[in-house]
Order: sequence, then C-alpha cells, then structure tokens
Amino acid sequence: MFNLLFPFVQYFDLLNIFALNGLPSEENPYLFNGDFVDRGSFSVEVILTLFAFKCLYPKGILYTLC
Repeated sequence: MFNLLFPFVQYFDLLNIFALNGLPSEENPYLFNGDFVDRGSFSVEVILTLFAFKCLYPKGILYTLC
C-alpha cells in the first residue's frame, strides 16, 4: 500500500504530509504521480528532499511521470 501524492507539491505541504503519514521508508512507501515540483518558492528544496529520501530508501519513494 502506497501513500499517493499528486502533482505540484509545495515544500511545507510535503513536510506536513510526512508529519501526518510518517516519513518515507520501505515499510511506508510513497508514490509521486506526475510533476512533483511546484514552480514556486522552495522548489529546489522539494526535489532535494525527495532525492535524499530516494537515496536513503530506494524502495520507499517511487516516481511516475505522466
């Protein structure tokens, strides 16, 4: 079972989602569907956070591009 996230995640929303649902791990995977970076402020922080979790838990973060 995945935690499914839809396009255009903002940084503080991402942190809030992690606080509510738990951090990504192999036991708590997340699926990011489509464009996962908003074009607003903190977009670099969003992608770096997602890539850091991908490096830490390769099976805990999945990306799909639509």
